[in-house]
Amino acid sequence: MSHEAEQVAVSRPAPGELPAAELWRLIFRAWCGSTLEAVYERIGQVCDLAQPEIRSTVLGLMSNSITTLPPAVAEAFERALGGPGRGRGEPP
Repeated sequence: MSHEAEQVAVSRPAPGELPAAELWRLIFRAWCGSTLEAVYERIGQVCDLAQPEIRSTVLGLMSNSITTLPPAVAEAFERALGGPGRGRGEPP
């Protein structure tokens, strides 16, 4: 039996963007015991994106169709959802 290795392309973030690989974990943690609407609201309190943009970004991160974000957006998501070194959604 022959086994073929599958090559997976790893793309680098575009200039000015950051990898968003771990943000889905923050979203999932914030969603537990809550609703996605509440997660969108938390993000909206610290982010200048419109609610439809927040919703599509959250869903894109959860489905892995969004893999990079501008630094300001990634930072806002981390701040809203309690990223590394911060409490759950508490201000820095």
